[in-house]
Amino acid sequence: MEARAALGAIREVPGVTRIVLGPFGRGRSRRPGAVEVSASATPHVIEGRLFDKGSKGDVQSFQVWVQFDADKDRIRAEIAARSPG
Repeated sequence: MEARAALGAIREVPGVTRIVLGPFGRGRSRRPGAVEVSASATPHVIEGRLFDKGSKGDVQSFQVWVQFDADKDRIRAEIAARSPG
């Protein structure tokens, strides 16, 4: 349930137009619901990983698409601030 709440918080950030989920994987463990984000070289895209405990894996990759490329750093920082760590 922590992953759902984290994605809901990301969806509420002004300027986010789309969230695209990628593959699940296994990786280092973080607090469930924790999010790591970084600016992508691709215009309008922020790359991220969402941590949780699930049957398909512990890490969900995702992309956040933003309306204006110039807002990527602000949106990335706001997403990181909303993450439980």
